Amino acid sequence: NAYSAIITSQLSPSIALELQLMLRLITVNDEDYNLNDKVLDNKQNLESIFDNPDSCRDFAAQVFKCLTNLIVNLERNILLKLLGLRAFAEKVPEVATKIQQSLESHRSSLLSEGKCDQVDANSGLLVSGKSTILTTPFLEKRDSRHNYRSRDLSSMYNNREQCRDTFLFQL
Repeated sequence: NAYSAIITSQLSPSIALELQLMLRLITVNDEDYNLNDKVLDNKQNLESIFDNPDSCRDFAAQVFKCLTNLIVNLERNILLKLLGLRAFAEKVPEVATKIQQSLESHRSSLLSEGKCDQVDANSGLLVSGKSTILTTPFLEKRDSRHNYRSRDLSSMYNNREQCRDTFLFQL
């Protein structure tokens, strides 16, 4: 469909906002749906798409199906939230299946690389293995972000924290 083509061609100002709109459409509630008749008095408008909740959900499902390749490459936490939406799983089960396959393949690749040491028993999904074995004690003068108020000091603080975390992770 044309709407999906606009999104995949990156002609929309924000892909994230377009996906959010599709999520709102796919989860539209029948009781809360109130279409103002004055808005769509012209048949040239998108009346057939938005005239009732079912057509809104069908349109969003069609867009999600067309955007499957984009969706499965989203960040893991976003994918987990999508799978948690009942309306998403019901309207686009094939996309939900591809998301699960993507998460599973990502989990398997991290396990084979040794970067993951835990799997959540409830969901069977990956739990990040990025934790340090060694830690340093918290000293307020040194470690409190509030002591670094200027831009330069804040930059130094962030750099030090990142270097320390990287170093400790390597140990």
